[in-house]
Amino acid sequence: MSRDTSMTNVLKGYIDSEARVDRMRKLNRLKAVQEEENREEAMALAEIERRNYQKALTREENIAAELEKMKTERLREEKRIQLVREQAPEIRELERKLHTAYMNKERSVQVEDAKVKQEVEKETEMKYHYEMEALRQQAEQAQYEQDMARKETLSHQKEVLEQQMRDRDLARLAAYQQFLEEKRMVDAVVAKIQEEDTREKEEKLRKQQVTQQYIANYLKE
Repeated sequence: MSRDTSMTNVLKGYIDSEARVDRMRKLNRLKAVQEEENREEAMALAEIERRNYQKALTREENIAAELEKMKTERLREEKRIQLVREQAPEIRELERKLHTAYMNKERSVQVEDAKVKQEVEKETEMKYHYEMEALRQQAEQAQYEQDMARKETLSHQKEVLEQQMRDRDLARLAAYQQFLEEKRMVDAVVAKIQEEDTREKEEKLRKQQVTQQYIANYLKE
């Protein structure tokens, strides 16, 4: 009886140990999946920041190119006026008037350029903010969809793992019940054999006693 109890305890301990190892493996797999998703999320955010920086840099380069073009045109106009002034003295008065008109125009152009530049910068800034807001909303939507997909995946994986655990527990229980049934049958067979051995010994002893009694009676006669 003690040996049977010991065998049962060893089997139960083995089953519990295997279940703990199985649960640890599943938790490690879930942790690895979570870490991989975190790495992918960080890479996606870095790519969005890189694209935003590239767009801002391109806008600044375009503004700088436009300003350089205006500077080149202004230098070309100054050279033309210098050439006219050197050709004939009678043109100097006209050149002076033209210069005055040009300076007035230049001041007007500068004022207009300042306004245009301010409007361009304002429009560029607003466009940048709109784009950033759109990207932010897209990132939030993508993050939301990714979170929902990850939750759904984790939920499905959890259900699968729980079902697997239930199936394995049922299989272990069935195996343990089968073990108990086989043990019961073996114990019954052993008990029957022991019972038969006992009956045989008792019968043998009885026959020996009958024989001895017969001999004793014979000797008395």
